[in-house]
Amino acid sequence: MNQLFWETTDLTARELEIVNLLCQGISPAVISQSLYISQSTTNKHIAHIYKKMHVSNIQELLVRMLAKD
Repeated sequence: MNQLFWETTDLTARELEIVNLLCQGISPAVISQSLYISQSTTNKHIAHIYKKMHVSNIQELLVRMLAKD
């Protein structure tokens, strides 16, 4: 990903980690298990990511990520 793009999103390190996992097709449930966090915490991170990235679902997030390559 374009470094300048990432710097302007204000995503936290954990949010970046979750974005990368989501972009690999990993489900939120599996992300929760692999990061040892609750499903609700994962969902909160995803909600914050969507807000910061100005998207409302995973498909829009993926399109936005692909457009920034």
